[in-house]
Amino acid sequence: MGKTLITGGWDLTVKVWDVNSGTVAHSIYGPEINGDAIDLYEDGDLFVTGSHRSKEALQVWSLSYGKLVETIEWDMEKPGDSSLLQCAQFEKGGSQYIAACGSGRNEARIFEKGPKNTYSFSCGVVDLPLACSSIDLSSTQNLLAVGCCDGRCRLFERVKKSEQQNDMEFTSVP
Repeated sequence: MGKTLITGGWDLTVKVWDVNSGTVAHSIYGPEINGDAIDLYEDGDLFVTGSHRSKEALQVWSLSYGKLVETIEWDMEKPGDSSLLQCAQFEKGGSQYIAACGSGRNEARIFEKGPKNTYSFSCGVVDLPLACSSIDLSSTQNLLAVGCCDGRCRLFERVKKSEQQNDMEFTSVP
């Protein structure tokens, strides 16, 4: 498609623009973008949206076709439930991980692509003091920075829960 720009907002419409021609290549109705919640995977055909709504908030789309590829389940304990997302992004230079955060339960989560090319919860941080308004995952996926509405940025390190398990969790970095 050449140079591409993706826009979205509270009007429930995401537009994929062809910058060269100045026209809309695709319009997608549904995602309610509130913040930095659209990210384009640089080397591929995917983009992610994080919607400020309680259902089907985190989604992966095809850039070429403007079609939904996957709705990522935010909380397996409460299927269909989400966290009113403010931010969503792919990892730097790849699409193996997606980081997202929001205000519903003041949390940030990391999702990992599995063997069937679908994403599932990997680890996260919950019960932060205020809503999460920004997120960034390091290029090595071991550090997570989360900005909250109290004006503070919090840094977390991803570590193994125990030596016997491969489960990961984030711990606060002083």
